[in-house]
Formats: sequence, C-alpha cells, structure tokens
Amino acid sequence: MHDNVVTAFGIAVTIVAYVVSRRVFLKTRLTLLNPVFVSTITIILVLIAVGIRGEQYKPGRELMTILLGPATVALAVPLYRQRRLLVMYWASSVDPWPRLQRWCSSPAGPRSIACSCWRSHPSR
Repeated sequence: MHDNVVTAFGIAVTIVAYVVSRRVFLKTRLTLLNPVFVSTITIILVLIAVGIRGEQYKPGRELMTILLGPATVALAVPLYRQRRLLVMYWASSVDPWPRLQRWCSSPAGPRSIACSCWRSHPSR
C-alpha cells in the first residue's frame, strides 16, 4: 500500500476503534472494556489482519500525537479556570474511603477484599 493510504487508513482505524469502544464502554460500564485498552487491542488486530507493520503505522500515530498536544492544552485551560472548585473538592475525589463505605454497604460489596481492607483500616 502507498504510504499516504496507510497513514489515512491507520488514522481512520484508530478513530473508529476508539469511538466504537467508547460507546461499548458507556453502555456496559465494565472496567475491562476501557476505551483506550479495547481500541488499542482492536487497532493491533486490524493492522495484523490487513498486513500493516508498526513502522508503516508510525506516521499516522505521530500525526495523531501532534494533534493531541493542542487538545491537551485545550483541556488544561478550563481545568485552570475551575482550579478553586478542584481544590475545594480535591480531598473528596482522592479519598477512597467514602466510596468504599458505600460499596461495602451494597449487596455485592461485603464479599470483596476491598471491604475487608476498609473494615480493618485504622482510620475507620
């Protein structure tokens, strides 16, 4: 295949794989179906099936990496603007104990190892 065609194909496969895997994740909410994980596996399998080597996929990957830089900055600006809110709720978002308490109170929770740890933690 021509290099430009391989690059375009790689970008298209990457975008489609991510969009589809994200929809699956949002429907199921299963951690194992994390969109990044599933799309990575999907991309690898498609590239192997089509016969594209990693070095042929590299230009498309590099282009997408370059485009992610401004997207990352675009995400950082709203986070910076909301920094007071982030600081105010930082402790509740980082502290796992309240979430564990809710989980251990649920029907499935008491059998888990995490609940055993939560019950035996000295700060409890």
